[in-house]
Amino acid sequence: MNKISQVKENFNPKDWVTVTVSILALATSFANTIFQMKVNFDNQQNQKNQDEKVQAINVSHWYNNVENDDYDKVTINNSNRNAIYDVFVFYVSNRSEGKLSDISKLVQYASDDDFDKYCDYFEILPPGETTAKMPADRAMGGERFISEIIFKDSNGVTWFRNKNGNLEKCSSIYKILPKYGIPAPYFQYEPIK
Repeated sequence: MNKISQVKENFNPKDWVTVTVSILALATSFANTIFQMKVNFDNQQNQKNQDEKVQAINVSHWYNNVENDDYDKVTINNSNRNAIYDVFVFYVSNRSEGKLSDISKLVQYASDDDFDKYCDYFEILPPGETTAKMPADRAMGGERFISEIIFKDSNGVTWFRNKNGNLEKCSSIYKILPKYGIPAPYFQYEPIK
């Protein structure tokens, strides 16, 4: 009798079940390990995103109607302990989409002579509230201007907050503005008293 015949005779069907269960257990363990690694990676990414936004979520802006025919006001609130930088506030229609590409509409409203009427630039914005003038232009059907903002936090990350308060990471204003044909902000804002 050769060795293969002896192995066949000694191999019990229960052994097949044991081998099959062992292979399934090993495959299940491997799949669970891969799944847990993916969950851990996703959790780390979410935490990293939250940590990255920690300063940006404390910057907001809102519209203030001051019952003035010439201008309305926008309040910009930086409730962080640190300043924010390269703050570019621009005014778009309240019917705009609330996307970064809304900034392209500035060139439709403004000419070189009155461009600063439709946007404001702050090189450094300290903690606290700051007010800016916003055009009071109105149109039929309730259309009016509303603000959107681009700013850089103290970690050097640039953010866009739209008219609805949504926050997203974006490129520097020195990359965005030329892309949409907007002159770089060389004028410095002076706060309204």
